[in-house]
Amino acid sequence: MTSLAAACLLAACGGGGGDGLAGGSSGSAPYIFASLVSFPAAAVPPGFVPPTFNTSASVQVLDDSSGVPIANASVSVNGVVLTYSAANQDYEGNIAIAPGHGVTLSANVGGTTYTVSGTQLTSYPAISAPLAERHGYRSPQMS
Repeated sequence: MTSLAAACLLAACGGGGGDGLAGGSSGSAPYIFASLVSFPAAAVPPGFVPPTFNTSASVQVLDDSSGVPIANASVSVNGVVLTYSAANQDYEGNIAIAPGHGVTLSANVGGTTYTVSGTQLTSYPAISAPLAERHGYRSPQMS
């Protein structure tokens, strides 16, 4: 797994007018938090993402002063437009990101575009616990 965790606390760079409610803007930069969950192409859990994808993206865009989700932003990761989920109050989508490749998040809110870039990890971590020979481990009894 990886996390772009681009807790993009982007400096106040403007913003539009509005009341700060869902879809609006209070005039300051929004709070943008992005998370990517990635698996090696050959080890994607069944049903996690559609075939040909290995990464699930989730991006929250919130009014910085009120914390209210902004539902009318335009959000993309590596050019793939993410869809707003009213149930989860975030933007979601599935993408393919190879190890070591670039990742670019872009969010347009109230006419202002906020962008951040990074690099996907170069290799996935190996699972080291529990050890294969320790299938029957039981936790100690509490006194």
